[in-house]
Amino acid sequence: MKSKFHHIVRAVMIKDEKLLVAEYIGHHYFLPGGHV
Repeated sequence: MKSKFHHIVRAVMIKDEKLLVAEYIGHHYFLPGGHV
């Protein structure tokens, strides 16, 4: 049970990290005024 919960937490953390990276890239490369 504990390991399953840990696995879920890890998956959520990885998902959030990917979203943060995508958001960071979006802000810096795709929005007007960003660095291309």
